Amino acid sequence: MSARHWPDLIKECPRTEKGEKKLTPREPQEVKWIRQMTSQTPSQEFQPVLPDLDGKPLFTTHDSGETLQRRCGRAFQNAYTADRQHLFLEMLYNHHQGISKGISSFYVRQSVWFAFFEPILPSQIASNVLISDPFRSLIDAGHLEELHGIFAVASTSQATAGYVQNSGSQPEKMEALRDVNKHLEELELQNREYFRQLEESRACSTDLQGKISCLQLKIGDEDAKANNMLLNLRSREESLNAEKNQLLVKFTELENKLKYMEAGNDELQRQLAQLRQIMLETQNDAKVRMCL
Repeated sequence: MSARHWPDLIKECPRTEKGEKKLTPREPQEVKWIRQMTSQTPSQEFQPVLPDLDGKPLFTTHDSGETLQRRCGRAFQNAYTADRQHLFLEMLYNHHQGISKGISSFYVRQSVWFAFFEPILPSQIASNVLISDPFRSLIDAGHLEELHGIFAVASTSQATAGYVQNSGSQPEKMEALRDVNKHLEELELQNREYFRQLEESRACSTDLQGKISCLQLKIGDEDAKANNMLLNLRSREESLNAEKNQLLVKFTELENKLKYMEAGNDELQRQLAQLRQIMLETQNDAKVRMCL
């Protein structure tokens, strides 16, 4: 109930939407609300928020949904107005959020609730409490009396019983309770289906983990082989580099020898030319002598 009526219980108000007129906090009226919540005959001034039995809260949106700024702190005005008629236990403990792009403001409110209270199953909620009861509260009656000793605090179940007694005839109350039980049974079936799908997902996840482990082993073997091949290639590369260096040394030696031989060949050619010149001169001298 405090989630639906907190602006009346504390001196705070929802945060203002962009472009809207700034809201002003009202003076807290917790005394009036506590009296009405614990009374079996609520006054006409008490205007609790009734649940929207025809509509269901959306957990996800097709757009980006609530931004990080809107998820933290007090709810914004539009989110508070839209979600307050869904802030009842049966709706908060509906775990079938679905999958989409973004999260809704109601999903944020549900997450805040689960941050303080354990997300129990719908079957664990008091199934004999009327779903449309606006006076239901999780406040312990004894603790409430200790905090507000000036009030005669009755238990929440008694307040609910008084509200049901004043809400209609016995057949109508029985029909309402049957509707509630039917709704809770549907929620229980939905949760069973959810957990069945969860178990299937876990089994599938285990199978995938096994396959991933096998793939990781194969990848490890391939990596080891690749590392060995890389080491062999590096060793072969070093060996080839050493052979290359040796060949370069031999090539340098041969090149030097070739240059030396070319120099010797040039000297021999020069000497051969000189010998030919001497032979020609000798032949000419011999001819001259023969003529004389």
